[in-house]
Amino acid sequence: MRPNYPFNCWYVAATSDEVGEGLLGRRLLGIPVVLYRLGSGEVVAMEDRCIHRAYPLSEGRLEGDRLVCGYHGFTYDPDGSCVHVPSQENVPSGPGVRTFAVHEQSPFVWIWLGEPGVAALRPPPQTPWFTDPGWASSGERLHVEVNYMLLHEHYLDLTHVFMLHPEVVPPGIEELPPLDEVEVSEMSVSYSRAIPQARLADWEAETTGLSRDAEYARREQCTFVSPALHLHGWAIDTDDGGAR
Repeated sequence: MRPNYPFNCWYVAATSDEVGEGLLGRRLLGIPVVLYRLGSGEVVAMEDRCIHRAYPLSEGRLEGDRLVCGYHGFTYDPDGSCVHVPSQENVPSGPGVRTFAVHEQSPFVWIWLGEPGVAALRPPPQTPWFTDPGWASSGERLHVEVNYMLLHEHYLDLTHVFMLHPEVVPPGIEELPPLDEVEVSEMSVSYSRAIPQARLADWEAETTGLSRDAEYARREQCTFVSPALHLHGWAIDTDDGGAR
């Protein structure tokens, strides 16, 4: 049965630092993919399956910008074309490995696994916070054996924090108030809500450096941007009229 993934969408294939001088094998939307960098630094993505015996190309090696299968030595150009078969003088015309459009936007390498001609019409989601010097960032990678839709539903409904993560809840807040705004479009879903004044939870105080003795109002904002990206904002209103 074909999985229920929307294929005409940009997904994060890897972080930029994961794609280095070697071969990186990934399974994305049920498709085996191998990624590597050309000598120019550009990232290449192709199906991780040799056309000969379906051997994983990620188990092979690089010779310059070409990928050599580790089973029988079939060799491929970055565009997926087979350019060398060790047991034959002439390479049959036409055979090759499927390649995929990629776009590197640090810290992510995005990949398009759907209809090739559509990729150029839909740029990857923008994540300016990672390159803006006014923002600090950190990263963590989790492997979760669950359908991606359940992950989005999990973050679109934060009422679970009182049971699963009570330590992150600001002291004195016993339940989340109703949503103020909900916006649904053809491409995304977003909501926001005001959180009543309360003292800071430990993580809020450590992140912002604000006084633990004062009470602050907050605003939660959440957006399902695409099947590959979920944005969650938590702003703390300060006495000077700003937000952190």
